Amino acid sequence: MYNAGEGFENVEIEELKKIIKDERFIFFIGMVFPPISGVMSFFTKLEHGYFPPGTKKNEDFIMMISVWKETNWAIAGIPKGYMGVAKKIAKSFGLKIVDKIPYILGMLGKGNIEQFPFNGKNVFTLEEEKEINSIIKNKENQKEEKKEVKIIWDEEE
Repeated sequence: MYNAGEGFENVEIEELKKIIKDERFIFFIGMVFPPISGVMSFFTKLEHGYFPPGTKKNEDFIMMISVWKETNWAIAGIPKGYMGVAKKIAKSFGLKIVDKIPYILGMLGKGNIEQFPFNGKNVFTLEEEKEINSIIKNKENQKEEKKEVKIIWDEEE
């Protein structure tokens, strides 16, 4: 379907804009570099727990990586009926699903704001439940995420 494939090749923004027109799906955006704690764990658990690779259900899981403003973003799409599942998974990793799109403020003094170009009524953003993004907490959670991802991969082998 739309999967970026092994290695999560970069998907161009123009291609993303076409993909979100598929209203059977809801999409989640999460910044993965610089990392936000829990984001990769969310995507991993969502796919492996509900749309396992190698199964027919995986055809309903869309996963892409894109670069915007020198940051890496993961974007996943799932059928609309799974929003409740996604919210539970997000909460388990200290995240919340918000109905807004990421933006970046321009250089000081210029006052320009740029909104993430992947936007639509079926697009949501992953944010930390707590508003403060602590670098120390991020580093500790990244270590835990690597362990969790490794455990999931080990279970499949």
